[in-house]
Amino acid sequence: MTGAETAVDVAREEAVAALELSVFEVIRHGRGWNRENARRFQPPLPQFAFALLRHILVAGSARASDIAEAFDVDKALVSRGVALLRERGLIEQLRDPDDGRAVRLRLAPAALEEFDRFRQRSHEIFDTALADWSLDDVEAFRRLMERFAASLP
Repeated sequence: MTGAETAVDVAREEAVAALELSVFEVIRHGRGWNRENARRFQPPLPQFAFALLRHILVAGSARASDIAEAFDVDKALVSRGVALLRERGLIEQLRDPDDGRAVRLRLAPAALEEFDRFRQRSHEIFDTALADWSLDDVEAFRRLMERFAASLP
């Protein structure tokens, strides 16, 4: 420890490093859940197509260009995923109210029904993982996760 470095600085650095490992572990689990969910979706989907569908679900509706930006991928990749989802009847296109030339994508009823099934399973997984947590701990964790997510670049 240098003269400028205090025990608090060292402890914070160690805590941040440990948190980084924990976050990566959560991400690893999340990727596994997404792979499994894509396979279990009816009809089964490639993982990227499932991720697009989930993004549209969370957003309510989205333009393909916004999805490409959110995923930091080429628009052609998104277009292929959108074509597959449209072909399978999982998304619908509607005129963008802000720009009549643009198209927004939203989930079709079949996709919404399938996601309802997934939400139930997801809630069961989280319920089991948090079974021995108090309500205060769950709420504090949620607030801290939201604060952490909002602070990410």
